[in-house]
Amino acid sequence: MRSGTGSTAPESPERVRLDHDQRMLVLGVCVAVGATCVIPATYNYVVGPMMATFDSEEGTSSLLRQVPNIASLLVLFVAGVLGAWLGERRTMVIGGVVMAVGNLVVMVAPTYPVVIVGLALEAAGTTVLAVVALSVIGARIHDEGARASAFATFTMVSPAVYLVLPVLAGVLLEMVTWRAVAGIWALAAVAAVVASLRLIPAGDGGPRRELLTPLLAGVVCLAVVQAISNMHVDGSVSVATVVRLGVAAVGIALLVWAFRRLPSPSLSLAALRRGGVVLLLVVVALWCFTQLWYYMTLAFEYVFGLNVFWTAMAMVPAQLCAVVGARAAGRMVQRRGITFSGAALLCGTGVSLALAVAVNVDSPLWWAIVVTCLYSMFTVAAGVPLTNAIMDSAPPGEEGSAAAFRSAAINIGLVIGIAIVSSFVYTAFTTSLAGQFDAAGLEPGQAADIAEDLRDGAASEEEAAIYAVPVGRVEEIGRMQQVAMMDGLDAQSWSGAVVSFLSAGAFVWARRRQQRAPKPLQPGSGGGP
Repeated sequence: MRSGTGSTAPESPERVRLDHDQRMLVLGVCVAVGATCVIPATYNYVVGPMMATFDSEEGTSSLLRQVPNIASLLVLFVAGVLGAWLGERRTMVIGGVVMAVGNLVVMVAPTYPVVIVGLALEAAGTTVLAVVALSVIGARIHDEGARASAFATFTMVSPAVYLVLPVLAGVLLEMVTWRAVAGIWALAAVAAVVASLRLIPAGDGGPRRELLTPLLAGVVCLAVVQAISNMHVDGSVSVATVVRLGVAAVGIALLVWAFRRLPSPSLSLAALRRGGVVLLLVVVALWCFTQLWYYMTLAFEYVFGLNVFWTAMAMVPAQLCAVVGARAAGRMVQRRGITFSGAALLCGTGVSLALAVAVNVDSPLWWAIVVTCLYSMFTVAAGVPLTNAIMDSAPPGEEGSAAAFRSAAINIGLVIGIAIVSSFVYTAFTTSLAGQFDAAGLEPGQAADIAEDLRDGAASEEEAAIYAVPVGRVEEIGRMQQVAMMDGLDAQSWSGAVVSFLSAGAFVWARRRQQRAPKPLQPGSGGGP
């Protein structure tokens, strides 16, 4: 029987150690997950050079960023179904091959439309790999301590990749071309295929299953995410947003119809029916609200005056701390249980965000780096018990569905978090700058225009220089912008801290409901295939 409670620590070191087969399985999963992290770790670096190669218009950069997300959400739930239908190893191999083909298409693409096709293929393959790789751990490692160790290793992969790949991408872009970076993507996909073939145990798979319901679920998720991301900062709703919400409503109606008419829908809701699981998914979505990396990166660049290279270097200690945090979280779950670990690490995230308020324009750079390291360590570590709790709730055979629901919660949480938090930050920045302008005898109405331009990527110096004032006054305006940016960072930090503490309380509540629910039975024990 799967423990599911996380309330008791293992009594002996032997119980928490992965055996040889489990270590090989986790290694294969980590290689596959690492391959899926290679692209997001380097993608922002290649969009500009890619557009320059094809002489694309400015609007196309938005499409380049949206296509991978669209393809990923469409196949999100299909991936979970395929894993149960075809077997995990076969599905991961298929995902890796599709990813490799897509990356090769991007690397040799002669035209912009071909790049779009390649990006869609690689995103679809990446999603299949990521969802099935997570479900493999849930399905094949049942011992509580071993699962904690496996999920900790799983969580360490992303920061480890981000530690190395951005620097490598920068070197390749400087010395060769963006196509060389796409070549790295393809090599990573090939490595995922080889690791899946050699390290993931073969499975028999299950009966053939329909794909209508998981496709409809993907359409609904995509429509909701696109509608939220398309909303304006001022809260107004465009026609495009209304259309997307309409698509979501139609998709939900079709899903209800399909569930009623199909004798055995392949999209299973069993993973959601156990007490507390839906609330756990809400906690995962809220966890995504507390993203400090982006705003601290802006602070490094605009307030502390670092260029792109040194900004990336300033983030290296934070990625190292994330790796350490994930590893420590695995041991914490083994010793103190899932519930205590999740609540404590979410509270730690809140404390680190509150400390970010103490970073201001006169702070030394090292203090900003220390705060970023603390945040990175706690927030990544919190992902270990959160993932463990969700996958721990999955009934046998439903691990793929649980992994898909977790990914959906992360996607929705990210877009809602960006929409809400960016609104707070935008308002705080504009209000602060307008107040400073008014006190200095400048036109406060310009603050909103400057905020909009900076959000669109204009340099701070460019905005300060638009005033026909002496150079000394331009420097004064530049400092006003820096102060306003830090006020915006404060808004993000306080809101993130509040969300973190609320999430900790919700996590404890969800876990108590989960512990009172009947525990799913597991075939066999010891985590073997």
